[in-house]
Formats: sequence, C-alpha cells, structure tokens
Amino acid sequence: MDEKKGRRKLTQLKVPHVGTVDLLLWAKKEGLISQLRPELELLRQKGFSLSQPVMQMVLRQAGEA
Repeated sequence: MDEKKGRRKLTQLKVPHVGTVDLLLWAKKEGLISQLRPELELLRQKGFSLSQPVMQMVLRQAGEA
C-alpha cells in the first residue's frame, strides 16, 4: 500500500495513525534503541523515502541534531 494513500484514507475514516519514523522516535524516547540516526539511514538505504528536512526535524526531536 502506498503510505501517502494509506494515511489519507485513515484520516478520512478518522482513524489515528502512526508512521515508521514516529515508531522509531518513540523507541528512542523509551530507550529501546540508543540512536535514531543509524536506523533512519538504514531505512533510506533500503529505499524508504525520507526527505532531509524531515530527517533533521526528527533528529532534533530525538536530541541527535
């Protein structure tokens, strides 16, 4: 499923949604992973679409900027 279409449909149905990056950020905050940057880089290497501005914003939220 295309993630953008999926998010749009969930919004239409008023169903809360959490994305991959949100889950990784949560895992960092909960201490389940020690660093977020390597996980995001791995996702990008595997073809996950993540813009540089979004990546920087998430890294700031995780205290890694």
